[in-house]
Amino acid sequence: MSCSAAAAAAVLAEPSRAQTLRQELEKEGHFDLSRRVGRIDAHLALPITDAAAASFGHEWRGCRVVAHVDLPSSRTAALQTPFERLREKMAQLLRDLIADTASQPESESANGASSLSLSAEETAESAQTILDSDVPRKWERHGDLVLLPPTAFQHRIWEALKADGSLWQHVAQQLQAARVAVNAAVDAGLRRESRAALVLGESGWVTHVDNAVSYSFDVTKCMFSSGNITEKLRVANFDCAGQIVVDLYAGIGYFTLPYLVHAGAAYVHACEWNPHAAHALHRNLELNGVQGRCTVYEGDNAVVCPKKVADRVNLGLIPSSKNGWPVAAAALKETGGWMHLHENITVSSTSSSSSHAASAGERQAEFARAGASISQQIAAILSEVRGGQLWDVRCAHIECVKSYAPRIFHLVFDLECRPRPTAAAVE
Repeated sequence: MSCSAAAAAAVLAEPSRAQTLRQELEKEGHFDLSRRVGRIDAHLALPITDAAAASFGHEWRGCRVVAHVDLPSSRTAALQTPFERLREKMAQLLRDLIADTASQPESESANGASSLSLSAEETAESAQTILDSDVPRKWERHGDLVLLPPTAFQHRIWEALKADGSLWQHVAQQLQAARVAVNAAVDAGLRRESRAALVLGESGWVTHVDNAVSYSFDVTKCMFSSGNITEKLRVANFDCAGQIVVDLYAGIGYFTLPYLVHAGAAYVHACEWNPHAAHALHRNLELNGVQGRCTVYEGDNAVVCPKKVADRVNLGLIPSSKNGWPVAAAALKETGGWMHLHENITVSSTSSSSSHAASAGERQAEFARAGASISQQIAAILSEVRGGQLWDVRCAHIECVKSYAPRIFHLVFDLECRPRPTAAAVE
């Protein structure tokens, strides 16, 4: 069977050094397991990952780094997915661990703690069960860092390999990464801080690129929702030329940056109360070259947000942005403008079934009713914060970003808000 060739980045090594350099690349997770070693003139071309190529630049360990070399696909890698490679390696490690621990009596260390020794019941537990529960099928990749789900490798049998760091080295090698972090449930507080832990590597800072916008952040301090990509793309297509935007709950710049980079906003006032996210936002403004068109306000939105400046206000907080509605109302210009309100909406059980065409219509009807109710609430809030003046609020569009469960949907309500003409103005 022939293996197809494709362009890959590579380190050009002298044959006498190739084996040592390959071992170092493999150890650090830089070797591209999907390609085979090739030959370029008198040098061997050692395939490396794209992340390694970006990190190395033009030279590594005294060897030239080239961006495009035609190298044949690895026969093994061509047949295995990253998950299959990871599971195969973990199965091998697990067999060794079970064999080692089954015969070891439980001992007590100098500090009185018991060393790892599996009970007879745990030893009898099938390796298949442990692999099914502990080896993740999905993970997030940010450059050379992989972010594993919270359920990854939770069985106590892995503790020895966690302690000496070798487990994470194996994970990195199989997933062709240099750094590994393990996720945890996002903090339930209003700041929604990340609880991920870096288990391999020196820094949690990564750069993620969506639609030619670069987002830099520390995975151990800030969350990143890849599921919001459709809304970021929608914002990028807005025509905001000449407009002033207020972005509440701006985070690391999920929506601030598309408004500036693609939508053409003249200026954005970005409000964020998580200091780690605000720090990342400052970096991202510079990274994307738009720092001159944005001011970052750190602190409580209700305290720091400017008033009567916005043609458009974005409220990107879920499960509800309701606490920010009065702030948004005060931020709009006196001539009015647009609000983009993010909310999680729970629909009735009858409209949550995807098995009947009628349920989609029922669901849309529930979305519309929610939009009408929110419009009425915003009109009342606008009247209250604007000294009793009446406002007309129209729900122009409802965008369904994603669903969390059969009955819970992340929606964005596009509301056009205009002050109702006074009697004097009509005359």
